[in-house]
Amino acid sequence: MPRLPQPGADFDDWGQLLNDYLSQAHNSDGTIKANAISESALSPEIQTKLNAVAELQSAADASLAISVTDYGAVGNGVADDTAAIQAAVVAANGRIPVAIPAGTYMINAGTGLQLNIAGTRLILAPSATLKAITNSLASYVILNVTAADCAIVGGIVMGDITTHVGSAGEWGHGIIINGAAHRCLVERVTVKHCWGDGIYIGNGMPTDVQVVQVIADSNRRQGMSVVGANRIRVQGGSYINTGALGAVAPTAGIDIEPNPSSGNNVIEFILEGAVCASNVGPGIQLTRATAQTTRGKVSGCIASANGQAGILSAGSAGSLAVDVVGCSAIYNSGDGVQAACPGLVVNGGRAFANTGHGVSATTQVDLQGCTVSFNAKCGLLFGAGSNNSTVTGMIIRNNGSGAATTWHEVDVASTGLIMSGSVARPATSGNRAIYGINVRSGATGAVFAGCRATVGTSGAISPRADTVQAPAVS
Repeated sequence: MPRLPQPGADFDDWGQLLNDYLSQAHNSDGTIKANAISESALSPEIQTKLNAVAELQSAADASLAISVTDYGAVGNGVADDTAAIQAAVVAANGRIPVAIPAGTYMINAGTGLQLNIAGTRLILAPSATLKAITNSLASYVILNVTAADCAIVGGIVMGDITTHVGSAGEWGHGIIINGAAHRCLVERVTVKHCWGDGIYIGNGMPTDVQVVQVIADSNRRQGMSVVGANRIRVQGGSYINTGALGAVAPTAGIDIEPNPSSGNNVIEFILEGAVCASNVGPGIQLTRATAQTTRGKVSGCIASANGQAGILSAGSAGSLAVDVVGCSAIYNSGDGVQAACPGLVVNGGRAFANTGHGVSATTQVDLQGCTVSFNAKCGLLFGAGSNNSTVTGMIIRNNGSGAATTWHEVDVASTGLIMSGSVARPATSGNRAIYGINVRSGATGAVFAGCRATVGTSGAISPRADTVQAPAVS
């Protein structure tokens, strides 16, 4: 591991050690590497100042831009402004920004606005709205990005879900970022009321896409779908109320889900600091697909008050390797975290006050350093198929409040569980867990090392004959 040289030592290697250490965050010319410092690592004061600078930069860009009104767009909520805005995009030719002033610009979503010139940058006033003209299409798009280095900054993109004619299809999207749209930026945009997804990323594997502080609200199918991408980064934002105005599954806030046998993976993705709340389906869905790979990291996110699991991993084939770090799954109508396919590692964070289990698994899962409390059913449920799961440094307490003498803090129905350095503590009154730890018949090979469990309605632990306790759980 790179380190600083030690005073009084490393005489012959001082320069090389220092260079190795500095190269972790610096380029060879001394500049800071991109993404070396995440926004979440900055103090709130610094984040506020940087956001203010971004607002000023957007204003400066707009002042240098051509305006869509110069090309005939009126923004009165009645006229079809599609051709006028497209003409402005063509005139800008990717060299200068295109400004969209306040107003409601009606868009023919059957053709959509095409960002097909590299470097195109749309700067929308905060209240500028690109609104789909009511239609009966099964598939549409308001903004279609097919060229590299494009940006959509500010404003509102609005579908027609409240006026849509007909019931066919689920692919009426607000923004589509296609396979060649490398380095696309979508920042501070509200995407709402779309017949399908607020944002759809796929049709290939665009690289280095950034989705920053976006609000995806009340879309019909998904807040955002990512079905193909390399190194996409989603920072902050809110993905909320999917399905509230009409629903078609999966109705997730964010769904990372390659299409089966498509040749397109979702790899090295980073999803950080997003709020996924009040969706009809799961808050965050992580899906593996036949012959494809889903690989990345979810950190510092909140999955709250969703109609299904807060965070769900699913899929019967393919490869998934996702770290979930420091996330909160709270107040969901399903489980806090539901591991239904292998490859999920949950590190830190909490599962709190969910109507289902805190964490449930029907496949192998690794849990580390989490707090699981006040869930209506079990704190941790290791169902059949979750063999060889591990639990390290966990606090599981006050679960099972949904019904008297029904649930356990930790309920094990799988083989080979290893749990270490963890505490299972039932509540002392009201509806509470039967056991701190319950090992079901047939759940062989369980090991509890350095764990503690307090007494539920029937006891602290119900082990099997081959359950190992080192020392005895008490």
